[in-house]
Amino acid sequence: MHRRRVPIMMLLASALFTVAAWGAPFSLEALDAITARVRAMVASELVPVVYVDLDDTVFVNSGRYEFLLREFDAISGTSYFSHLRPGDIPYAKREPLVRKAVTAAGLEVRAREQVISDAMAYLKKNWKRPGIHLRDHLHQPVVEKILLWKSLGARIVYITARHRNYAKQSGEQIATAGLPIDGIFHVGYSNEKVGVLKADAVTKYESSHVDEKIVSVAFLDDQGPTIAALESVHPAMASLEVTISGCEALLVQP
Repeated sequence: MHRRRVPIMMLLASALFTVAAWGAPFSLEALDAITARVRAMVASELVPVVYVDLDDTVFVNSGRYEFLLREFDAISGTSYFSHLRPGDIPYAKREPLVRKAVTAAGLEVRAREQVISDAMAYLKKNWKRPGIHLRDHLHQPVVEKILLWKSLGARIVYITARHRNYAKQSGEQIATAGLPIDGIFHVGYSNEKVGVLKADAVTKYESSHVDEKIVSVAFLDDQGPTIAALESVHPAMASLEVTISGCEALLVQP
């Protein structure tokens, strides 16, 4: 996927290192850049707003995948996924992991493809069932920064692809994590339109606070298309060529 490059990307590119727990690139500098912008806006007597996605940004869903795949095994009387641990399920490589695990069993092609199809269908069906979010893990570096940004005077607004039917569950999950919440938008899930819907939510929040000195500082999300959609709505913001354990950062430019 092509991303527009800006000078700050080059400054941050060398700062990448690997976090073994999730096997994904990680940059504290990306989060620190947002902190710097929050401080600058507060010093200018403005109210900075940081928009944050939930799944695979604040809450890492690897534990949910592990639980559901093991549950699929238990129901099916199989052991394709008995060896899995959350750290074995890297961001954005979950379907290939399912395929790899089933392929290792040595099934003939038709049987293998059926098991893979059944397992993926089971994940999709049960992904948002009541209580399953309790299997998620907090992405601690992001959580720590959210608490810092709030203490500095920023507002934290969550924009999630979860359907509004899960609003209560989302609120409880955020509260249980001890996170601040100044607003939340549930835009529903759509592969093609989720980025546009999230961009619309940002615009809606801004337009509903026109009498206040708010400024949108950053957006954290795990989907490139969302970042692209937000860039089109906010040309003063640009995506950083870094990742935050699967998250991409959209940061207002100085």
